[in-house]
Amino acid sequence: MPDSIREQAVQALETLLATITTVGGYNTNLGNKIYRGSDRALEVEELPGAIIVEGQESSDSEVTMDRDHHYLNISIEARKEYADTENYQQEGNKMLADIIKVIGTDPDLGGLVIDITNQGNIIDRPEAEAQIAGVDIALLVHYRTQHLDPYN
Repeated sequence: MPDSIREQAVQALETLLATITTVGGYNTNLGNKIYRGSDRALEVEELPGAIIVEGQESSDSEVTMDRDHHYLNISIEARKEYADTENYQQEGNKMLADIIKVIGTDPDLGGLVIDITNQGNIIDRPEAEAQIAGVDIALLVHYRTQHLDPYN
């Protein structure tokens, strides 16, 4: 059986994020290591990188149109090391800009979703002595399926 539309959309987002490299015209190499799931944290040797965390989803139906609208909350947690001469907020802004820019290159994930909305973000303050910049961005992914059919 094929993957659900939701799973296809998350996989497409993962593939899109993997294109974030300096060779590809971005400020960071976040795309080198993209992971899924909230049960892990990035280790220093995995940086730069990002984790895609699927959150709550809400739905509503257009029964007369035989379709359901779904609104999936996704968090992207991006991290990278920074040097003594760099500022964690500037590095966080670079990661944030890269994520927003790459989503803008394919805002409907190849036709799988209706749109992706940036719901907000925060640049994480690093722990003492840890030179790791971080940014968390909250996305709302709006997609549609046939009524009570997650595969179509």
